[in-house]
Amino acid sequence: MKLNNLIILYISLASLTLPGCASDQAFVKARTTLEQGNVKDGLTQLKKLVSDYPDNSEYKSLYYRARESHVRKLLQTGDNARVDERWDDADENYTNVLVVDEANVRAQDGLRANAIAKALSVKIEEAVDLVNDGQIEVAKEKIRQVLNEQPSNLKAKQLYASIEKKQREDNGYYTKVLSKFKKPVTLELKDANIKTVFELLSKAAGVNFILDKELKSDTRVSLFVKHTTIDEALKNIFASAQLGKKILNENSVLVYPNSKKSEYEELMVKTFYLTNVEPKKAEELIKTVVKTKDIFVDEKLNILVMRDTYDSIRSAEKLINAYDIGDPEVLLEVEVLEISNTLASELGLRWPNQLSVGIKGTAGNGQLTFDEINNFKSSMARVSITDPTLILTLRGTEGGSNLLANPHIRVKNHKKAKVHIGDRVPVITNTSTSTGFVSESVNYLDVGLKLDVEPSIMINDEVSIDVGLEVSNIVSEVVTKSGSLSYRLGTRNANTTLRLKDGETQVLAGLINNEERTSADRVPGLASLPLIGRLFSSKNKSNNKTEIVLLITPKIIRNISQTESSLAEFSLGTETGNSLAGMSSNNPNYTEQTGQSLPAIEAQSNAGQSVGSNGESLLTPAPLMPIPLDIPPPPPLPNMPPVSQ
Repeated sequence: MKLNNLIILYISLASLTLPGCASDQAFVKARTTLEQGNVKDGLTQLKKLVSDYPDNSEYKSLYYRARESHVRKLLQTGDNARVDERWDDADENYTNVLVVDEANVRAQDGLRANAIAKALSVKIEEAVDLVNDGQIEVAKEKIRQVLNEQPSNLKAKQLYASIEKKQREDNGYYTKVLSKFKKPVTLELKDANIKTVFELLSKAAGVNFILDKELKSDTRVSLFVKHTTIDEALKNIFASAQLGKKILNENSVLVYPNSKKSEYEELMVKTFYLTNVEPKKAEELIKTVVKTKDIFVDEKLNILVMRDTYDSIRSAEKLINAYDIGDPEVLLEVEVLEISNTLASELGLRWPNQLSVGIKGTAGNGQLTFDEINNFKSSMARVSITDPTLILTLRGTEGGSNLLANPHIRVKNHKKAKVHIGDRVPVITNTSTSTGFVSESVNYLDVGLKLDVEPSIMINDEVSIDVGLEVSNIVSEVVTKSGSLSYRLGTRNANTTLRLKDGETQVLAGLINNEERTSADRVPGLASLPLIGRLFSSKNKSNNKTEIVLLITPKIIRNISQTESSLAEFSLGTETGNSLAGMSSNNPNYTEQTGQSLPAIEAQSNAGQSVGSNGESLLTPAPLMPIPLDIPPPPPLPNMPPVSQ
């Protein structure tokens, strides 16, 4: 009976302990799975353990920490995929977050934002195809739909702006007119009337030149050009006669004196959204170079708005594109080491340095009765010396230590960075007034390692660095008569300027502090004896040497790239506003195809025009024909629909 009861007890105890062992084994297995990188299975196992044992804080702690780390990593990967327009990868990462954390709001919002961005991206691609097919208005309507749903969509805004720019520059007849000015001609004119010259060019190009009524009829032009285009010939005529031009339609060009430029030259408004440069700096640049007067800047929104002619706005665009670039940045890897070596030695015999004589009576040490004085015995006298009586010292010590500071500093170009590793020691100062009131003030003194760097990043990936290094330590405390506490500091400083290549390491060393100390314990008189005097002395010698070593390595994170030639150098016209680029300067979309033969003008048997052997027109002055001068103002360009905000 007793045996049966004992067996039942053992079985009961085993049933209580076995679940604990099983859960611990499952926990170890889950943790091992996590360490092996199988986060999904590890979290599943931990989640089951937390569900089965909700009171176990160790299981819950590991589960929630592992889940949080895994979720944060997935969300970051999903966000990056969405920015890079890898929609499927983004969906997969957000979905994996919801597998382990069903209520995660960021993952739910990420899925919704990814679906919207994916749909809008499809619409933008369709708009690009429509533009390529020439369906400009349909493409603009589709982009407007994108901007209505997501006003901040940068890709849609850029596409819409490029379409409007193309429509402004290519209004249907602009290119046709310019193509006619590419015909080759030869002109031999001496003191020819300006109206006659334009009449000849009108016949050659098939374009009507309408002259402003204020253009002087007695203006004379001399021009001798061979095998050149009408465009180049017009350029020279406009520059020499101080004239301006305006294309009215595909067959008509208005010519006017520069004095009426403000009446005929249309103005445009352009808004620049600046990323890196300050609006005031950009305003100063445009006013200095382009001479634009009407400029508005908003430093809060970092935008610049200007009103000027088409050519001036295009020039301002190039200047800002070349100027609005990110500041270069460099990562400075710094290692500061304080290497110290200590050598100490002690050699010799150390003798007692004290001898004391005393008396001892029945009343105690140093006390005798009169009877004891009269009957003084030697046992009452006491003589003592330090213990031990003689010490032979043979000792030598050697030590060394390395104190390492290894900061990594990321700093912008021409900006100062400071590092302080050490303590801020309080210095208390007492101040008393004439009334007797005493006040205390506390100032803090930086002690330890201080490093100041200021990099200048060159365009050839070299870095010039101003380095200031100071290492200080407290030597002693100094208390003034008034009770104020101050410190005596020992410092070592180095200031220099380096120029290093990207990734090159420079070592600065030589800040050495060397202390040598020698002391001796001697028995007076005996230590001065020849030969045997060294038996009555002991010498101590120590040498403490410290050196500061600085290693610095610049690694360029971002540098400015050399501006492309079209932005670094371009034509800006003359001081009076004439463009020397000819008729085609106002249309950047028109490019002259080099390497192709220019079409020759067909031979015509009109007076004043003959055909050369190579098929080009040879123009000579012809009888003056009337040209209409009283003309209405030119029609304005068609209005473009605004971008939806």
